[in-house]
Amino acid sequence: MAGLLSRWICCLAGLMFPVTVLAQFGPPPRESLSSAIQISKPDSTTRFRIELAQAYLKNEKWTEALDLLQQLSEVRSNVLISSTSAESSFQHSVSLQRYVQQLLNGLPENALKLYRQRVDSQTRLWLEEGIRNRDEALLRQMVQDAFASEWTEDALLTLGEFAFQRGDFDQARTWWRKLLSPNEPGSFAERGTSYLAYRKRKRPAADLYAQLVLTYIVEGDSPTARRLLEESLFGDSQGFLKKFPEASGTMGGRTGSYASLLQELLEESDGWKGLPPGDWPTFAGNFQRNGQAFPMTGLAGVAWSYPLSPVQGNRPVIESVADQAIGEAKNRRACNYFPVVAGDLVFVYQRRPNESRNRYLNEILAFDLETGQPAWGRDDPVIYRDSDQTMYSVPSFGVPRFTLTVHDQKLFARLRSPVTRLENGLEPTLLICLDLQREGELLWEMTSGGDGWAFEGTPIGDGKRIYVAMRQSGGSPKLHLACLDAETGKILWRQFICSAETWPNADQAEITHTLVTLQGEDLFINTGLGAVASLNKKEGTFNWLVQYPRTLEINQQTPQSWYYRDLVPCVYYHGLLLVACAETPLVMALDAETGQIYWKRSLPEVRQLLGADADRLVASGNRLFWIDLSITNPEQGGSIIAWAGDGSVHEYGRGLLAGGQVVWPNPEGISLYDLKSAQPTGQLLTAADPLLDRVPFYGGNLLLADSHWILAEPDRLVCYSQSSQPQSKSRERFLFQPPEPGRASLGRLESFFKQTR
Repeated sequence: MAGLLSRWICCLAGLMFPVTVLAQFGPPPRESLSSAIQISKPDSTTRFRIELAQAYLKNEKWTEALDLLQQLSEVRSNVLISSTSAESSFQHSVSLQRYVQQLLNGLPENALKLYRQRVDSQTRLWLEEGIRNRDEALLRQMVQDAFASEWTEDALLTLGEFAFQRGDFDQARTWWRKLLSPNEPGSFAERGTSYLAYRKRKRPAADLYAQLVLTYIVEGDSPTARRLLEESLFGDSQGFLKKFPEASGTMGGRTGSYASLLQELLEESDGWKGLPPGDWPTFAGNFQRNGQAFPMTGLAGVAWSYPLSPVQGNRPVIESVADQAIGEAKNRRACNYFPVVAGDLVFVYQRRPNESRNRYLNEILAFDLETGQPAWGRDDPVIYRDSDQTMYSVPSFGVPRFTLTVHDQKLFARLRSPVTRLENGLEPTLLICLDLQREGELLWEMTSGGDGWAFEGTPIGDGKRIYVAMRQSGGSPKLHLACLDAETGKILWRQFICSAETWPNADQAEITHTLVTLQGEDLFINTGLGAVASLNKKEGTFNWLVQYPRTLEINQQTPQSWYYRDLVPCVYYHGLLLVACAETPLVMALDAETGQIYWKRSLPEVRQLLGADADRLVASGNRLFWIDLSITNPEQGGSIIAWAGDGSVHEYGRGLLAGGQVVWPNPEGISLYDLKSAQPTGQLLTAADPLLDRVPFYGGNLLLADSHWILAEPDRLVCYSQSSQPQSKSRERFLFQPPEPGRASLGRLESFFKQTR
């Protein structure tokens, strides 16, 4: 009875006194977790039909097998089929539809011929219509539903060219690589049976490799293009120049040796015009979570600053977690703010207590990048304000994070309580969309609703749609991925991903901020619940899901360092998906197409993935790590090339990659390292720098836009001007004009040189 009374007194105190008065009650978290992870599995009828189809295939009853597989291919049930043994600690599953296509693609020659007799007349019509109307959706559906068709080769070539024309070079490589057979380098097929590699290709290998090398040249990745030409071609011991010295053809209106054409193009690319400095529209710079900032120069001084409300929250379940949260030095204040830049405007979301201290104000602020004045000539930088009740004063596990996304002249934000799981009385969260063409006018708002639902983090979008993680309380938390209409906020689909136990008990709060990664047609999500998943963005259907072994026990006095990881969405880089999870010391590289694990390495010190470039993954914690990503050395994948620091200097805030350098904030200042050599190149700021307008140096979350550095400190936003305009020969993204209606160039790329000369 006394315990119950004390709880009521503490709850009342949370409403009567400032939020800095923290609760002093609450049991410790559970000491161990169940290893069970719930995913979508087929029902008994579907399992029986799969087993029957497998039996028909084994007994070479091709007609019966094809009848059943074609029926299964039309089933749109979004369930997962395991492709690994039950004893494996890493469980790999694929969608039912992809599993059926794998079986069809693996048919022996005589059975494959029978299958093609059934489908080729229809797939040819789809191909012709898709080319005639530039209907990529129809071509993608054809590849998805009839991969083993004879006409799929032309569909893959065309889809790759369409992606190339709009500047989506990674997607172009994804389509073209499907034409490489399992025994050819670059196919990735050796990394797992779930890879769909087209059989009986007609197009010469030299043509495909020339196109793949070309994508890196046009993308501006000269180091990778040069390595593929001269040293090693996608896992082959020879580069393109030695492997295909005599290969020739027509590329971009020129006919001749591919080797000569590619070398000439690589030399020309050094003189292409540079891009203007880009925006920073979301966490980590882009939707692949691998943004690269423009090259920088030195700092000239503080251009402007604006005070932000220090984040005040509840007492953590484990006290030491608050002391060493991600990117924060021990006993320092939390770096919770992650601003974004779009054009000449800076946006930041802050959540602060109002004067009466019994409610929170959720505010979106907008500033002019150059002057720091309120955007659009307003008197107040606040362009949106919403209030909500004070969060329950209960112990919490996790740290509040405040991110934003700007896309297609719209700003998206996830507002209100950062708590995403509380068994009793979870407050609804809010998504909003502001129209930046109308100076931040509210376009729509959508609450997460009752029944324990919460929006996880800020959405990302592709123009017409946005995608956001959602969590539902009630026993073990259940993670979903939702798609909303970008114009109205209406939910178009919501797909269950997985469910698993987490550390808080029923009367403890959990704070999470799961962010989604988008590349091409695919969404990727690091669930924090023992699984990584890929889904098709159109329908929310699974591509694959990988379950990894979680650490099931926690040291409550000194928790394992990987529990300090948060805000670690999947990082996409050149066909690889880079993952660091908070329930395991592992850092992993997965094949983004199949989910097969490329390499995995125990790196308990890693807390953030800053980005990947030049075949290097840069990770941070108490030091910086340079990790080998070279696809030419899979047996060495994940090896640490170099590190900076001895572990005694803790990072403070989130760094980034900029102009071939790694920028790393820490309590001693902002340090610079060369991306390739990992050697220190200087200090952008030091703790005693005269440019600082206050001491001590607090660090913060960094971004670079135009000629300005923005540092989101724990209690203010600071904009530093650069000492001079960046001087760089960054390449220009030259895009293509669509081909004439009814005509498919199928990879010949005739318009290329017209655009680049």
